[in-house]
Amino acid sequence: MSLHSSGIVIRYPRREEIEQIANLILRFYRVNEEFDPLYALKPDADKVARKLAEKYLEDEKSVILIAVYGDKIVGLVRGEIRENPILESSPLGVVVELYVHPSYRRRGLARLLISEVAQKLKEKGAKAIAAEFPQLNEIALNFYKKLGFRPLTSVFVKEVE
Repeated sequence: MSLHSSGIVIRYPRREEIEQIANLILRFYRVNEEFDPLYALKPDADKVARKLAEKYLEDEKSVILIAVYGDKIVGLVRGEIRENPILESSPLGVVVELYVHPSYRRRGLARLLISEVAQKLKEKGAKAIAAEFPQLNEIALNFYKKLGFRPLTSVFVKEVE
């Protein structure tokens, strides 16, 4: 099935879809947990994900979009506006979460979600778009490179003993 003839719609989520959104947020973090143990989920992650989903719907600096096929949410992207008043490139739009259900991958859906969220972040004033993901996630690294993203910062982490 090609993306253009698939019946998939990209749109803002509705309040009654909170549970499905929270589920995709959890799936996003579970995938990242496979790349780095610092992404390990807390025992109450499902409750926290629901609260986060509710917060994202209300947050003026967040943009959350979903990909819907029929009545099923098959993809999600969330970006946010970050400001640094000393930088010319501010505000910056940052893609924080991107998840596509496995049976809908490799069809251009993630690329479409990124394109749509980038446009919405630009409408909120973003001068550039960045993406955050675990450094060890080579799938994400290659995906964003193909889209023309380049490294901007490095974040190093060390667990406190």
